[in-house]
Amino acid sequence: MAADGSISRYDSVASRAAIDAAQNRAFALFNELNVDNDYDIVCRRETPTGSYIPVRTCRPRYVDRLETIASQDFLAGDGYFDPTISNPHDLRHPTRFSTEVRRVA
Repeated sequence: MAADGSISRYDSVASRAAIDAAQNRAFALFNELNVDNDYDIVCRRETPTGSYIPVRTCRPRYVDRLETIASQDFLAGDGYFDPTISNPHDLRHPTRFSTEVRRVA
């Protein structure tokens, strides 16, 4: 922090890097302790549609899998994704994921 109380760009970047490193350690521990690799938290930098600014996103691996299925369904001409038809098992993931987070904690 500068003498006038402002935060420099360097301080901001260093703080963001420290936060990301702490999240990476926490997610690595969670990924090691959880019982299903589908629940592993994966982080990446993505550029949202309509933006040029990449952002860090972290989510369970099964979410990426479901998005892939939805994209494939859309491109195949289905025009929508109905997880109850594609794979009913996936509907339980958010609840099972929450249960797994509580178990590991």
